[in-house]
Amino acid sequence: MHRLPGVFVAVLASGLGAGAASAQSFEADVTPLLEASCLQCHGPRTVTPLNLDELGFDITDHEKFRKWQQIYERVEAGEMPPPAARRPDAALVETALGSLKRALVDAHLAARGGPRTPLRRPTR
Repeated sequence: MHRLPGVFVAVLASGLGAGAASAQSFEADVTPLLEASCLQCHGPRTVTPLNLDELGFDITDHEKFRKWQQIYERVEAGEMPPPAARRPDAALVETALGSLKRALVDAHLAARGGPRTPLRRPTR
């Protein structure tokens, strides 16, 4: 899978606009993975810096977007869940990451006002 570009963080500093509905559609696909593998360590009684119960699924918020981007990168790289923890089903991870990636890209595009126009070289 491809990593999301780090440019998202800089672009999102200006705030997010429309597209919140499509950005939040990842909740149904991500929740099974969270329940199966993440909430044991990152739930309400966590001692880690990440509490998924408090995070929520509103990626139109700049800080929450950055957290979800970090979550995507850590899971996609295989860093989470940690090696000592029980590994989730590969199909579950693939579904969650695919949906989360689409939501992050949609939120990113909404924040910058849509896709960019390609640069064209004038002809002589």
